[in-house]
Amino acid sequence: MCTRQNSMTSQTPNIFSRITFWWMNELFSLGNKSDLQERDFDDLHKKHSSLQTCERLENFFRNWNLQLKASLTSGKKPDLIRAVINAYWLQWLLFAVLAVVKEALGILTPFLIGRLLQYFSGQIPLADAYWYSAGITAIAIAFTFLHQWFFYLGDMMGWHVRAATCALMYKKTLRLNQLSLSSTTTGQIVNLGATDVLRFDILPPFIHYIWLSPILVAIVTYLLWQELGITALVSVGIIFLPLLSQILVGPCFGKIRAQTALQTDKRIQTMNELLVAMRIVKLYAWEKRFADLVSNIRKKEINWILKSSYLKAYNSGMTYASGKILVFATFVTYVVLGGELTAPKVFTVMAWFNSIRLPTTVFAHFAIEKIAESRISLKRIENFLLLEELKPDVEGGVQTEFEKPLIKLENYFGSWNANKSTSDTVPWIFSGTVKQNILFGEAFDAQRYNEVIKVCALQTDISNLPHGDETLVGERGAALSGGQKARVNLARAAYRENIDIMLLDDPLSAVDANVANHIFHECICGYMKNKIRVLVTHQFQFLQSVDEILILKAGEVVAYGSFQDIQTSGADLAYLTATNSDDQSENQHVEHPLRLYVPQFQEKQSSEKTNDEIYGTKVVLQKNVEHVADVENEEIKAQGSIGLKSYVQYLASRWFRFALVVVLIIANHTLHVATDWWISVWATNSQDSLASLNTSTSSIFANRTMAVLNPQPISSDDFYYIRIYAILVASFLVALFGRTLLHYHHTVASGRRMHDKMLTALLHAPIRFFDVNPVGRILNRFSKDMGQVDEILPWLLLEFTMAFFLVLSIIIVGSVINYFVLIAVFPLLIYFLWLRRYYIKTSRDIKRIEGANRSPVFSHLAATIHGLTTVRAFKMQEKFEVEFHRLQDKHSVPWFLFLSGTRWFSLRLDIISATFIGVVAFLSVATTSWFETDAGRVGLALIYALQLMGYFQWCVRMSTEVENQMTSVERIQQYHKIPPEASHNTGTSKLPVDWPVAGDLLIQNASFAHYESGPTILCDISLHIKPMEKIGVVGRTGAGKSSLIASLFRLTELRSGKIFLDNVDISTIGLTKLRSSISVITQDPILFAGTLRKNLDPFSMYTDTELWTALEKVEMKETVAVLPVKLETKLAESGSNFSVGQRQLLCLARAILTRNKILAIDEATANVDMRTDKLIQKTIRKTFKDCTVITVAHRINTIIDSDRVLVLDQGRLVEFDAPSKLLNNRDSAFSGMVDSLGSVESDNLRRLANDL
Repeated sequence: MCTRQNSMTSQTPNIFSRITFWWMNELFSLGNKSDLQERDFDDLHKKHSSLQTCERLENFFRNWNLQLKASLTSGKKPDLIRAVINAYWLQWLLFAVLAVVKEALGILTPFLIGRLLQYFSGQIPLADAYWYSAGITAIAIAFTFLHQWFFYLGDMMGWHVRAATCALMYKKTLRLNQLSLSSTTTGQIVNLGATDVLRFDILPPFIHYIWLSPILVAIVTYLLWQELGITALVSVGIIFLPLLSQILVGPCFGKIRAQTALQTDKRIQTMNELLVAMRIVKLYAWEKRFADLVSNIRKKEINWILKSSYLKAYNSGMTYASGKILVFATFVTYVVLGGELTAPKVFTVMAWFNSIRLPTTVFAHFAIEKIAESRISLKRIENFLLLEELKPDVEGGVQTEFEKPLIKLENYFGSWNANKSTSDTVPWIFSGTVKQNILFGEAFDAQRYNEVIKVCALQTDISNLPHGDETLVGERGAALSGGQKARVNLARAAYRENIDIMLLDDPLSAVDANVANHIFHECICGYMKNKIRVLVTHQFQFLQSVDEILILKAGEVVAYGSFQDIQTSGADLAYLTATNSDDQSENQHVEHPLRLYVPQFQEKQSSEKTNDEIYGTKVVLQKNVEHVADVENEEIKAQGSIGLKSYVQYLASRWFRFALVVVLIIANHTLHVATDWWISVWATNSQDSLASLNTSTSSIFANRTMAVLNPQPISSDDFYYIRIYAILVASFLVALFGRTLLHYHHTVASGRRMHDKMLTALLHAPIRFFDVNPVGRILNRFSKDMGQVDEILPWLLLEFTMAFFLVLSIIIVGSVINYFVLIAVFPLLIYFLWLRRYYIKTSRDIKRIEGANRSPVFSHLAATIHGLTTVRAFKMQEKFEVEFHRLQDKHSVPWFLFLSGTRWFSLRLDIISATFIGVVAFLSVATTSWFETDAGRVGLALIYALQLMGYFQWCVRMSTEVENQMTSVERIQQYHKIPPEASHNTGTSKLPVDWPVAGDLLIQNASFAHYESGPTILCDISLHIKPMEKIGVVGRTGAGKSSLIASLFRLTELRSGKIFLDNVDISTIGLTKLRSSISVITQDPILFAGTLRKNLDPFSMYTDTELWTALEKVEMKETVAVLPVKLETKLAESGSNFSVGQRQLLCLARAILTRNKILAIDEATANVDMRTDKLIQKTIRKTFKDCTVITVAHRINTIIDSDRVLVLDQGRLVEFDAPSKLLNNRDSAFSGMVDSLGSVESDNLRRLANDL
């Protein structure tokens, strides 16, 4: 294996390299020479892969899948906690052995300290003192290796459990049925994988201390009894007091965690819907209202986080206070009962207390807290894993006599499976390149690929994209126009090999008439001619070219047959379209029902003509592609160290409170040293008093035992020491608990401000920001990063400040007692400073890469949920699962290196600490003859030096962890600096309250681009729309129709020119006022999870009467009235429990409620049937008759009754006049577009225009 990575490759390092993490040296060397990149990392070893860890949790010894199978027969509910235990019990057993050995070494050390201190009383020879010093040093070194490997293996197991549960959840997502999908949301699933699983990373190293702590307490109790007699019982009671309090507090953490997770789910769900619908939010000027909505949820979440933080403050306080309380109570009781203090006795007992302080207070309470939280998280994940699934597909089936595929449905209800390909009404585009979206896992065949591109009319689009078909399209195809997304979606279906059936759900609705003709004849009837094609369409001009027509109404078949049969039957289709004998005579029929054929056209295509010449009109595919923006493939990662400014903005935003925290920190640690110094003085003076009475150690022990039975009055000297000691300890406790409570309050408040500031910046970001940044990337800031800031960073900061000042105290005390220690301190300090700098640069780069690699995992999960129907239809579940494993492995590589690098660093820090312990021990012995040294001061120095082993590496580790976690603060602060769009409130005070009154719109020489450096989409547009005029906007795909609407709402500022609304320059008006003054209906009907009432009236502005009136106008009143809870009916995510048409009608009702004088309709009827289209048009004409209406449409019949028609081509105004005048001019562009629909439809539209 390469020397720098442990088990990431197939080779294995030697035993020395493994034990010392020497194999990491190469990576650290490389990281210090240049910034690390992903190419510097090796691939992940198979045993650490997402697939392998998931397999272990699923199938290893009575695990999850076996429990699921057993539950079918036994009815016993599967238990995820039991599955995790079954998968990792052997590793836990190994941890138990390591824990027992290392804690045994910790208890042995105080014996050696006690014996060494006897040398300073003249009780042992010099040689023995050196041997005891050597023993203390050797044990410290051995403890270092055992401790680091114990935590390393625990961290590895936590990582495996997290990766396995995430993979298990993703696999479950692919199998969820529609009912289960409607009962959860993308935000909830993301929160499970982003926040809940974090507990698994932390828990494993600490869990053994639940059973190990009582055993350690029992052993130390026995030893204390030997030394202190009955006083040991007081010590035991106080040792168990914080432990019992933590056991009582533990369940509270679980309950609070459950409530916190509930509020976090709501917040992430709301943020997910907000981000997905951000264009709608901006068009409706809902930023402030959504900010209030999210802030209210966040406020509830913060309340629970504060409750949890106060409990953590109590636990942290007890962790550090218990030692002081224990020492105070033990020795005061001992003296009260007649005992006499000596330095060996005091510091041996203190060393035992210190040896069990971390296991019984820090580790045990941490285990209790994290077990409670992990149990809640595992149960939440378990509930998700037990949601209902789709029934497995039945492969194979009965063979029939047909050689060719045939669809035959009789009395059918449900779902069906076959070798089929689909193209949906609402295109699903995932974050990747154009080519990746088309290939969709298929092997690349250049000839087939180029032919598909051609027949789907994508050649010109791709040539105009910045990087051709390698252009990244962004999440949900943010970089593509609606027509481009529809054609890429169709190309994906067309490219599939070995497909017998094509299910095409209205793929022509999002493109203009010419492109629709091209696609229908070249792709559907040409390229797909050898397949069964089931085409759902609202384009009736194509029906005379199909073999069979199926008319559905309210879920029932009302007509079935050929075009001629249905036309003569008097069915609904008869009045919607007509034909003539010439058209009919040219139809050629084929044998197989439901199968389309290639028709003959009125103008036969000669070999000289291109395939784009249809109905005598050449299809000019777009030259000026309406391309939104280049999408960023990788998340931008900051370089270098975390700047001081980030710390200041996070910690010192409230200076007074921050200053108070600093004062309490200094007071707390000053009193910490003072209490220990005072007990040292007391013990030394007590021992001197005994020595002056020529009392031997053996007689002291005898007197002590008698004193327990016959307490003596406390001497005046002892009373003096006890009184001062009590004051110092009480002051220490006040400062400690005040400091921990204020610290948590301050940091949680800082996190709350950061979230609010990020939310505000995000809501005021220009729309391009959301086009180039996937939802998963943004959501990662609000989920994982915000979770780190809320719950992990406050604890890390507290632990770092505690450890830092304790280390400083240890060095100061050691140097004051024996200044020769400084001889060793300086080189060790220099080495430490170099080591930290050497480590932190590489560690920081690894952590940043880890953070950036986390986002694609969530983006892939969100994309899978949104496109689950397509994924299943194409049978791509396995490939999507493989991609998830790949992305999770990509994230696991830097995470593995981060864990290994942390242990590499911690091991070397502990070796520095062990060296310092040895220096203090040996120098204390060696310098005895040079200056006077008493046992009390040496004992204090040794006790502090022993604590250095834990505190020094803990301090440095916490400092690096703080800096690593500060990358989350840095990432959030990056969003604070998002350049905002124009002001939302400028110039509002100068406008009349009811502006705009008339709806007069004047555009002067307007040029528009979607972003500053992007291509100009609208070029020098000038026009005047009079009040109450109805304007239709048409043009080929990419002509700039939607961009015209975007310019009215100032989604991006004009490149040049001006737009006036009621004689007011809209660039001088605040965006909130402008956008709220224009009603809009978009092509994609966006609804939010929640009640129907909240979707119609998100912010409770209208009465029930107004809501029912709006529903009545769109003919949805009866539909809603029959629902059990009517307006309070819960909608699934994106409103998926309503049809696309019903969702569009609800959006129309929403627009009706706003009562604005100008209405913009952006292809709102592209995805609905003709009846719904007519209903929408009828409602608009009636409800908005006194308003100015601008309608962008592909269907020319939608805008044929407009007062004027605006024709755009390549971003330029081509024509703008009444439809009848434009159609009377046979050379007009509009006339050509109408003619391209065929003679029947053309004649019908001309007749309608002339009748107006």
